[in-house]
Amino acid sequence: MIHPIRKLGLAALLATLAACGAELTSEEHLAKAREFFEAAQYDSAIIELKNALQKDKGAAEARWLLGSLQLQRGEMDSAEKELRQASRLGWAADDVTPALARALLAQGKFVPIRELDTGRLSPVPQAEVYAIQALAEHAQGESEAAAELIARASSQAPDSVNVMLANARILASRGEMEQALQALDAVLAKEPKHGPALALKGDVLAYLEQPEQALAAYTAALELQPGNFNARLRSSKVGSKQDQIRIAIDQSRSCTACQIPPINCARRSASFRDKRGDRQTRQHFSQGGIQCGDPDIFLNSLC
Repeated sequence: MIHPIRKLGLAALLATLAACGAELTSEEHLAKAREFFEAAQYDSAIIELKNALQKDKGAAEARWLLGSLQLQRGEMDSAEKELRQASRLGWAADDVTPALARALLAQGKFVPIRELDTGRLSPVPQAEVYAIQALAEHAQGESEAAAELIARASSQAPDSVNVMLANARILASRGEMEQALQALDAVLAKEPKHGPALALKGDVLAYLEQPEQALAAYTAALELQPGNFNARLRSSKVGSKQDQIRIAIDQSRSCTACQIPPINCARRSASFRDKRGDRQTRQHFSQGGIQCGDPDIFLNSLC
């Protein structure tokens, strides 16, 4: 005969196990993901979002949030896929279109950026897409079109962090580094944990021969965007010998993680060191610098 106290303990244990084994719904996983997102626990949020999508592949909000987090982490190909899915599922164009434009820019997909529908967007998201289109045009040498688009974006949404960042990139590409640094500081004053802005700040500071500050900016960027291969690569050029050894080990891992063959990593490193400055070299570097989730495509100006 089971002792009554033991019987109660066994019942409590079974109830606990049953509760632990209970299946959560897609909405419940999504609610947990929102909580993790608000607490900046992004890895846990991603797990919950993927769990939600296993239960309901048509959960538009889960697609949108997952794509946004992947974009933030520098996982641009995955972000593009999730954002396109969110759009097809009817998530708000004001949310999806600017984020999708950033993912496309990071991959050098300039033609799809031109083709984005901006007619349905509210003024600020529309201006942010204009800014990204300006960067795409600038990357292709279309300086007049880029100038027109960035002017339109800045006039329409002067306080937008994304518009300000686009302007900083164009300033850097023109060699106006002090002005670019001021623009980046204005971005980071509004949003201190902005990975692309921190990475670009590292580029500008490295060009201005401020290696310690550049390394600090790169390190902060990589904490937010572990998949940003180019920030990792460039940070290895400005750190101490100990930092360079540590970062070189990380680079070999990120080449695998980003599915870039080691020979491509070596080629891009050589491209970074090429200082000839001719148009062909700058164009080659610009095209090479947008692989593997790096939105900061205007390092051609630093060659």
